[in-house]
Amino acid sequence: MTEMDCGPLLGMLYAYQDSALLMGSHELGVYDVLADEPLSSGEVAHRLGSAPRSTMLLLNACVAIGLLQKSGAKYSNSPLADAFLVKGKPGYLGRVVTKEQEFYGPWRKLPSAVRADEAQLPPMHQRLQEQPATARNFLLALHDLALLNGSALPEYVDLAGRRRLLDVGGGVGSYSILLAQRNPQLEVVVLDLPGVRELAEQTIASYGLSERMSFQEGDFNASCRGKEYDAVLLANILHDNTEDACRELLRKSREALAEGGQIIITEFYLDEDGVSPPVSAIFSVLMMLENRGAAEYPANTILEWLAEAGFKDAVAHKLPQPSPMVVLAARKG
Repeated sequence: MTEMDCGPLLGMLYAYQDSALLMGSHELGVYDVLADEPLSSGEVAHRLGSAPRSTMLLLNACVAIGLLQKSGAKYSNSPLADAFLVKGKPGYLGRVVTKEQEFYGPWRKLPSAVRADEAQLPPMHQRLQEQPATARNFLLALHDLALLNGSALPEYVDLAGRRRLLDVGGGVGSYSILLAQRNPQLEVVVLDLPGVRELAEQTIASYGLSERMSFQEGDFNASCRGKEYDAVLLANILHDNTEDACRELLRKSREALAEGGQIIITEFYLDEDGVSPPVSAIFSVLMMLENRGAAEYPANTILEWLAEAGFKDAVAHKLPQPSPMVVLAARKG
C-alpha cells in the first residue's frame, strides 16, 4: 500500500497563517510606510508605533511569503504589494483585504452555521445602521472587486437602443457604471437601501455620470418601483437570496420591463455539480454565512428560472479568465 502524502492537508490547515500575515500587516500600515523607500525594521516600527522585535518578526515573515523584499537590513515592498497594497495606487485592493478581515469571524463560526443553517452576520440594513464604517468599506470593496472581475461585462451585453436601466440592489452602481460608460445613451436608476445613497452618489459623481445615473431608495424585496425599463440589471444579487426569493425577484424584474426589455444577471459561475470551479463552491459557503438561506446557484438553474418567469432567448456567457463571473441575459417575451 502506497503511503499517502499529508502535505496537501497540512497546506490547507496552515493556509490561514498567510492570510493573517497579509491582513495584519495591511492593518498596521506596513505597505504604506514602505511605499517610498526601503527601511530597517526599527524604522518601520518607529513609524508604525509598534514594538521593534515583533515588527522585525512580522516583516521577516512577510518577506518569506512574497509580500516584502529584504536587502541587508532594509525592507521594501515586493512588486505584488507595491501594485495592490499601497493606498492611492490604481490597483489598490486594501479595502478588499479589510473586508476579508471582517469576514474572518464568521468563517470561524462555520460549524454553528451548518448545524443551524443560520447566517453569522446581521442583514445589510442592520449593518448599515449599526456599523456604518464597516458597511462603507464593504460596499467600496465590492466596487473594487466589480471593476476587477466585471470589467469585460460590457463586451457581453448589447444595450444598443436601450435607454433606461434599473440596477436592482446596485450598491454604489459599480456594474451599471461600466455599462453606462460603454453606452452613452443609457440612463440608469440604482435601487438600494437608504444607507447606501450618499456613497453611491459620491461614487457615481467620481466617474462624471451624475447626469445619467440617479439613486432611488428602496428594498428590492418589495415591489420594483417604476415600469417600462428597457433593461434590468441584477449584479451579484441572486446569491444573496433563497431560491424562492430569486424566483420572485425575477418575476418582479419582468414586471418592471417594457415588452422586449432585457434582463442582465451577473453571478459567480458554478457548474451543475456544485463543486466546480472551486472558487464558486467556496463562495457559496460564504453566502450561507452572510445571508440566511443564500447560496451561489448553477448557471443552468438560473436559466431555468428565467424561463419559468417568462423570459425568452436566455443565454449565458462566462467572462474571460481570471474572472470567475458569468453573465446571463434574456428578454421579456
